[in-house]
Amino acid sequence: MLNVPLDVLVNDEGSISSEISIKDKSLFDKVRLIDELPESEKNMILQIIDLALSKKKFKDLIQQIA
Repeated sequence: MLNVPLDVLVNDEGSISSEISIKDKSLFDKVRLIDELPESEKNMILQIIDLALSKKKFKDLIQQIA
């Protein structure tokens, strides 16, 4: 189990909004490996994740409206 809030891992400002525990060990391993990448590669992966999450939020919003 990851004992570090996700905000600490991905937020440049280091502010913690809430604690998140990751139950999926493979996801934890991937986050740990991403954290070890050079900054440019880490930022690229985080941009892709942000894009995927934004797409999901948009789809969820459209479903709520419909």
